[in-house]
Amino acid sequence: MKKLILGLALAMAMFSCSDDDDDNGVSKSDLIGKWVLVSTETEGSLAGESGSTIEEADADYEEYYVFKDDNTLESHYNYIGDEDDSYDEYGTQSSTGSYELDGSKIVITMDGESYEYDIRIDGNEMTLSIDQEFFGVSFTQIETYQKAN
Repeated sequence: MKKLILGLALAMAMFSCSDDDDDNGVSKSDLIGKWVLVSTETEGSLAGESGSTIEEADADYEEYYVFKDDNTLESHYNYIGDEDDSYDEYGTQSSTGSYELDGSKIVITMDGESYEYDIRIDGNEMTLSIDQEFFGVSFTQIETYQKAN
């Protein structure tokens, strides 16, 4: 009887631990590459009284990150408007920075400022979300990116 109870306890321990190792983290190999912004969502009081708003990426504007294996990244903002477009004066802007990936969190440092995001990668889609405060108003910004080939 003791052997049966010991065997059952051992089997339960082995199966109950199998999900503990999965922290829903992002692997660095999945992150490496170019990610193009496709939409931005704002949840919280900045979006109105409550709820959320979703904005698709503007066709005259391209934003993307390039994550590299050495924990550096490039950030690119490209305004592709015509001559009458108000964005045209900005042209292309690029910055370099670094990142630290820790499970389902990523800290991105650009121009001396660090921002901690929740990160999720599902196939070729990456979601970055961050809680922010702007003039005393709290909200969550959710950015969705598509991996470029």
